[in-house]
Amino acid sequence: MIIEKISKEQDKVQALDLIQSKWPEKNRGYLDFFLEQNQDYCLEAKEPSGKVVGVLLARLASKKDIWWLEIQIVIVEEKERKKGIGSTLLAKLEEVCEKEKIRYLFLSSGEEDLADGSFLFYLRNGFKIVGAVRNPGESLLYFQKNL
Repeated sequence: MIIEKISKEQDKVQALDLIQSKWPEKNRGYLDFFLEQNQDYCLEAKEPSGKVVGVLLARLASKKDIWWLEIQIVIVEEKERKKGIGSTLLAKLEEVCEKEKIRYLFLSSGEEDLADGSFLFYLRNGFKIVGAVRNPGESLLYFQKNL
């Protein structure tokens, strides 16, 4: 498995297809904006054949002298799940954070992740639940990982 920044046009197309398989409202403008603003934190997992099977998008944020990344999307092609690809993407992101002195990772996980158990992936990868919002029709869990 090859883990690298999303940069080639053909990889952008494949990454967007994978993202839209779960979030059809995400369009090319969304991906292009992300890549333009946060390229160092937009990773793909590719097979040696060049097929993109996993995507991680994160954005840099700060307050005063504290820097963190907000993970927006982690997705692995359904038939490729449970093979460590998502964990490998997170590990690569943590390497980038170490080099850049970024101290925290944050993310939120919605109802669909609660329903299918995806939130357990974050717990297995060292994230802690730091907050929750429960409203009729919408629940969110907030996760943090100290690096």
